[in-house]
Amino acid sequence: MEGVARCPHSYEWGYTDESASRGDRYRYKALIRAKDADTWIEEESLAGWVRLLSITGRSILRARFRLMPGSSLKRYVPKGASRSKAAIQWKLYETLCPITRDAARVVSRATLVASLHVCREPKFVYVDIAKSGSTSFKNGLVRFVTGSDDAEGAHSEARRLFSDISDLPTLKPLTWLIEHEYPFVSIVRNPYDRLASAYRFMSRRYPSQIEDRLGLDLETATFAEFVRAVSDQNDKASNSHWRSQTAQLAFGVIPCAFIGRVEAMHDDWYRAFAAMGVPQDQVPPPVELNRSEGESEWTDELRHLVAARYAADFRNFGYSP
Repeated sequence: MEGVARCPHSYEWGYTDESASRGDRYRYKALIRAKDADTWIEEESLAGWVRLLSITGRSILRARFRLMPGSSLKRYVPKGASRSKAAIQWKLYETLCPITRDAARVVSRATLVASLHVCREPKFVYVDIAKSGSTSFKNGLVRFVTGSDDAEGAHSEARRLFSDISDLPTLKPLTWLIEHEYPFVSIVRNPYDRLASAYRFMSRRYPSQIEDRLGLDLETATFAEFVRAVSDQNDKASNSHWRSQTAQLAFGVIPCAFIGRVEAMHDDWYRAFAAMGVPQDQVPPPVELNRSEGESEWTDELRHLVAARYAADFRNFGYSP
């Protein structure tokens, strides 16, 4: 029978496609109210669960959370909210997984998807921080996973080889990774050097981002104006290249097994792979860091602005402002 799916803990059958009749929809609503609904949510595939939601819509969320105090429907699917698969998927993540919900309060959903690179064998998660040795480190990860000495296009290869959290077989992605003992690792950098590198890189490669995000005209904008504009912008509104590393890591929410430093990359390279459970004789040799050429003029004013804007980074990662 086409278009049917079986609830693993029920003797009922029901349609999961858009042609489902009103009777089928009511039957699904009744199923989700059953005492085994929680088990179904945990074990049913995400794709099947999303199809189910596309049919029953808001009523299924009301049924699922009916015992929660103040469980207003608007809390889960606000009026007028997108009903796309991704939107429904993230509503489920944030509702069912407290760690994912807390992380999404710090950075955007898109950032969590783009920055968390999940390797299933061996198990580890690399948290990508732009302008903190990410290209070099992903080059090493790609060489380790593929066994090749050639890792051209490290960023695109990493996206191809590694999963993101939306690919995991669970509706509680960050909780699932922690419970399954995936170590999280990352590399950070001195905020002064990172911001100067971000300015040089973005002004050459993606000038429209500086113009759109900061409202600066790169024809006339100086490094000092860039720093002043960045210092006035919060992390949620920031581009990943100048967002604070504390926010990018969801520091204090996502537990990291190891956080290395660009300034000690040679030693921390091996420590990071060790934290991921990779034997030292299997670790690919470190690669030379990609460094943006050029000097930036730091005045006392600019240093004070950066020290204030990235105070959490200086504090959390042991840098001196």
